[in-house]
Amino acid sequence: MACPKKVINWKEVDEKLEAGSSGTEVASALGMHPDTLYLRCVKEKEMGFSEYSQIKRACGDVRLRNAQFKSAMDGNITMQIWLGKVRLKQKEPTNDSNIKESLSELSAFFKVQQEKYKNENEKIMTSACDNEVR
Repeated sequence: MACPKKVINWKEVDEKLEAGSSGTEVASALGMHPDTLYLRCVKEKEMGFSEYSQIKRACGDVRLRNAQFKSAMDGNITMQIWLGKVRLKQKEPTNDSNIKESLSELSAFFKVQQEKYKNENEKIMTSACDNEVR
C-alpha cells in the first residue's frame, strides 16, 4: 500500500523561495524529501523546480528592492547612502591633490632637515680636524 500523498502548501513554498531558501530547505520545512517536492512541482506547476524556484526568487528580489527603495524614499538616510554606493556606484571622495600636497611638503621638510644635518656634521668634522692640526 502506497503512502498517502502529502498536501503541499504552495503559498508557503513560494514565500520560502522568494526569501531565498533552497529547494532542500523548503522540502525540509515541509517534512518531505527534496525529490518529492521536485516531482510534485513538475506535476502540479507544469515546470521543473529549478525554473519555478528561479521565478519565485526573482519575485522576492523585486519585492526586496522595492522595499529598500521605499525605505530610502521615506527618508532612511542609511538606506539612501547604501543604495547610492551599491546601485549608483557612488563612493566617498578621496582628495588625491591634498595627499600629494602633504607628501610634497613632507619631502621638502626632510630635504631641509637633511641639509641642516649635513652642514652641521661638516662643521663638526672641520672643527675636529682643525683642533687636531693645532
